[in-house]
Amino acid sequence: MQKLLSSTRLIGMSAVAGLALASSANAQSVTDPALTIFASNGTGVHNSTVLLGAFTAGSFTINTFSYPSKVYTIPTQNLLDGGGNFIAKINSGSVRFTSGTTNEHAQQILLNLNVTAGTSDTTFTFTTGLMSFTGLASAMTLATTTSATLTDSNGSGFAGYSGLQDGLFRGYRANINGAIPGPTDFAHLNAGYTTGSSKTQSDSIPTKTAIPGVVSSMQTQMSYILSANDSFGMNSNFIVIPAPATLLAFAGGMAGLARRRR
Repeated sequence: MQKLLSSTRLIGMSAVAGLALASSANAQSVTDPALTIFASNGTGVHNSTVLLGAFTAGSFTINTFSYPSKVYTIPTQNLLDGGGNFIAKINSGSVRFTSGTTNEHAQQILLNLNVTAGTSDTTFTFTTGLMSFTGLASAMTLATTTSATLTDSNGSGFAGYSGLQDGLFRGYRANINGAIPGPTDFAHLNAGYTTGSSKTQSDSIPTKTAIPGVVSSMQTQMSYILSANDSFGMNSNFIVIPAPATLLAFAGGMAGLARRRR
């Protein structure tokens, strides 16, 4: 059996365990590593991480409201094992954490990756950091979507993608209230499929799907096997907001507090 080699790289200048996204008493935060990258095949194993210090501050508009965000553009790079052997390639990608403390209090993790497998079938896993925030009671989803494109890059007439999240071979996981692989496994999307050339497949759960209880954290992960020398890109978007009735109650409470202060 061929010996599997591993390497671990830290990307980013931050050594802290997390960085606040908003400056308030109940500031939202993301735990490091903000992104974990794993790739494995018959050649070896690659492990690397991206720390939140490598992310840049920005903003993102959700339902006409602008919220503070942290974004990282994943550069094109070869994924190597500890011996310098080529495992796979990241062609492009990005990660965005968006967290609001006003308006609709939207919470978002956006994860996009485009990769090419190595010379044998390659397993990929990309996991974001856990984003925590002030608990949202009676929350609902604003978006839980994926769009994936599988391409026969080597012209063999076959390309295959198989997700590793469940028995239906879905490759995307949206998590709430705890870090993966812990609770709660909220949604799995994008089942496995094959193509002889190029094929795009989208998946989602209904907008405004109710989430029981209180939501105080979220995390996402892509995990799948890709056929040798072929390419696969997946874009994902996971947004959680309080139900409208909760927002009205919150607004009413704030108004009452202002009156009492006067």
